[in-house]
Amino acid sequence: SALGELLVEDAEQPTDRSRLAEAAADLLPETRGMVVLQSDLTALVSGRTSAGAARVLGACAVPEARGVAAIWRFTPASVRGALDSGWSHHELHAELAAVSGRELPQPLDYLLTDVARRHGSVRLRGSRTCLTGAEAELTEIMHTRSLASLHLTRLAPTVLTSPVETDQVLAKLRAAGFAPMPEDPDGAVVLPERAPAAAPQRGPRPRARTIDAAQLARQLQQARPVPVPANGTYARLAPLAAHLDHAEIALLADALDRGRDVHIRYRNKDGNRSERTIAPVELWDRWIQAWCHLRSGDREFSVSGIEAVSPA
Repeated sequence: SALGELLVEDAEQPTDRSRLAEAAADLLPETRGMVVLQSDLTALVSGRTSAGAARVLGACAVPEARGVAAIWRFTPASVRGALDSGWSHHELHAELAAVSGRELPQPLDYLLTDVARRHGSVRLRGSRTCLTGAEAELTEIMHTRSLASLHLTRLAPTVLTSPVETDQVLAKLRAAGFAPMPEDPDGAVVLPERAPAAAPQRGPRPRARTIDAAQLARQLQQARPVPVPANGTYARLAPLAAHLDHAEIALLADALDRGRDVHIRYRNKDGNRSERTIAPVELWDRWIQAWCHLRSGDREFSVSGIEAVSPA
């Protein structure tokens, strides 16, 4: 057959398959179908649909019923899905008009136009680091040549963004002579953990002076014990805050009892440090409920996470 001859020819020299494709297409039956676009935002499809009709209907409509005739419905969500996948308003309009062979019904035309008008009105841009600060300083950062690799973008007079990781942005800004500080999601400044100071070099310890038992007893009797408040709040805090000294525990207990403000250095569960002024309200279990002046809202602080306490 002619098709067999083309197959042999293609096997010997597979360069141009257009003649083989044309011969094979002539053997296929012609698809006959009808697509009727209706004013109730449905498409009535009868017979065998063409590849073009199946493609455009599958992109912008949803099937409702199948049988002798299939019904497809156009909805805002289905049209939006087509636009999300790369179709344009003009492509949908032209393809639907071509498969139906007539102009689109007015309701369907309005639906396509309305969805296309709102599509893309909200834009998304990837960003890893957000910079906030005074407008003048951020403008200077924007025009610093050594920071061009940060690809900074101005979102507002006091807000810049960069696709670079925060630690790299921090290092480059400091190398350029600026003094930025990182902050946590709540807006509190994150203080880095300081390295422990090296122990001083000491010579051999001198031998301790020995005293007799009677002299030791007299010294112990004359020693003044550290006064410990007798209230219950101090007693409840002391076992939870063994890392704080007596004065800090007493100051925190007084703030709880009298509703006074107190300044704390706090370390959260992620290890980030911040300094806040709080008004303690209640101690329950190992947590202190307090009003945080930094965030202007109620917050809960773990007693074990409070590293220092000082008067507000």
